[in-house]
Amino acid sequence: MRLASTAPPIIASSGITPTAVIIMTLPDVDRPRRVSTPVEVGRVRFRQRGTCCMEAAYGAIVDNVASIAMVNPEVIQRDTPRAAERALILGYAPVACRAALAALLALDDRLAAVLQTTREPLVGQMRLTWWHEALSRLDAHAPPAEPVLTALARDVVRRTGAAPLADLVEGWEALLDMPLDREALERHARSRGAGLFRLAATVLAPAAGDDPRIARAGEGWALADLSRHVSDTALAAATGRMAVERLEEGLAGRWPVRARALGAMAHLARIDLTRADRPEGHPARAARILWHRATGR
Repeated sequence: MRLASTAPPIIASSGITPTAVIIMTLPDVDRPRRVSTPVEVGRVRFRQRGTCCMEAAYGAIVDNVASIAMVNPEVIQRDTPRAAERALILGYAPVACRAALAALLALDDRLAAVLQTTREPLVGQMRLTWWHEALSRLDAHAPPAEPVLTALARDVVRRTGAAPLADLVEGWEALLDMPLDREALERHARSRGAGLFRLAATVLAPAAGDDPRIARAGEGWALADLSRHVSDTALAAATGRMAVERLEEGLAGRWPVRARALGAMAHLARIDLTRADRPEGHPARAARILWHRATGR
């Protein structure tokens, strides 16, 4: 088994219209109210009997898309469903933490790109080693002229330190040895998924950083993503089952308000695995994470 040699681009094209109209019922709402939108665009209107109508133009999610593009320009190549979902997730984070979360997600994109564009394990290892060393030096040295490292040094390192960022690389190194076995999958889940979610929780919701659900949801999120990018169908199915199990455990109960951007990522990962009829950009996906933002469930 090897990672698919023709990996899909970071942003996949889609024919879904950029405008979504979402109708959902919110209990405990019996009169019109003013509320915040998941991102500061579109309009949200509460009507009698608790019906909420959100009219959002994905292409108008300017502030959050811009914050992604500054860190990782190739992520925002054009108006796409994935770009819109990433912007929604950033919109769920506290305003002061959005740049930090964007930088962490951009780092994950960069490390994923190393494996997606490398066929020789030795070359992949050399590239990952460069990233490990560069990340390890961020709290003591000025970053190289690389946008993701610059953003991490500016917005993340003072809150987390550099060593936990460098540890994320180990999750990708686990995928270099073929064939992948259960131990490699577990290592990837822990170092990439749980590691990233813990780091993000340290920034977003320090009081919730020790909540075991956050790490478990991160493991499920990482495995769900991996299951969609391996060429071995049996391994993909097994990885997906591992992911669903962890996502179910991680998403149990009500999530802390400040950590709900991470919960939204976990919910979208579960939809990717369990609802093939709801691809990126489907209105039901936005409705589901809007519900999570409102209720924590």
